[in-house]
Amino acid sequence: GDDRQWLLVKKPDAWAGDTWPEESVLSGLTLEELRDGSKRAEKLAAELEKLGAKKRVVKPEPMLAETAEKPPTGKGWIFELKYDGFRLLASKKGLFYRSGREATKLYPEIVRAVRALPYDSLLLDGEICVLDPKGLPEFQRLQQRGKLTRAIDIERASVESPVVCYVFDILEAEGYDLRPLPLIERKRLLKMVLPPKGFLRYSDHVEARGEEFFRAVTEKGLEGVLAKRADSPYKPGRSAAWLKVKADLTGDFVIVGF
Repeated sequence: GDDRQWLLVKKPDAWAGDTWPEESVLSGLTLEELRDGSKRAEKLAAELEKLGAKKRVVKPEPMLAETAEKPPTGKGWIFELKYDGFRLLASKKGLFYRSGREATKLYPEIVRAVRALPYDSLLLDGEICVLDPKGLPEFQRLQQRGKLTRAIDIERASVESPVVCYVFDILEAEGYDLRPLPLIERKRLLKMVLPPKGFLRYSDHVEARGEEFFRAVTEKGLEGVLAKRADSPYKPGRSAAWLKVKADLTGDFVIVGF
């Protein structure tokens, strides 16, 4: 009886899954939280107070890894995938490359995802990628995305070649500086903040088994691994607490001319 009321039904098709999502892929909130209001920001702030985090302004200045020949051994290290993409620092205010250059207008899908998170302020560190049909980063398509300048082209590309951001660190939340906290603690908090699916993806890690992890990464043709001290604070600039180990990709070639 009211033409403003409507019902949308999606029929099962080739892309349908077996389970119904419990959380929003943008905010990570459940239907109950969307209805009743979320208390996640207050809970996070209380936990940061308990951890001794201080309130201060945090600038988007990245911590950088040194180069290593092979993964380190011994306890106290965690290992992450090295993604073939662009380093990106993302906040509610905007997006910034590693160099400090602003990229807010280039990736509207990431901007929407960050602003949808139910927190007043966040500063996330990650790598943006465009994925191929197999789910692997394809750097050439990402380069093409980064060169676009017209708003209509960028919006079209955000649908046809969307980027995803693999987030591996959190520097600030609700006005608190998280950088002095150990990395493993920051990653625990990061996992609480991010939704389980969507444009922002938690960059998982393995502990201690760096050589095995590096071997598996190399066999799959991926770029390499990042080894990080689990107890390391986040300090802008290059540090030996983070090490990047690139996979050596080899092939056989025939010289047919010079």
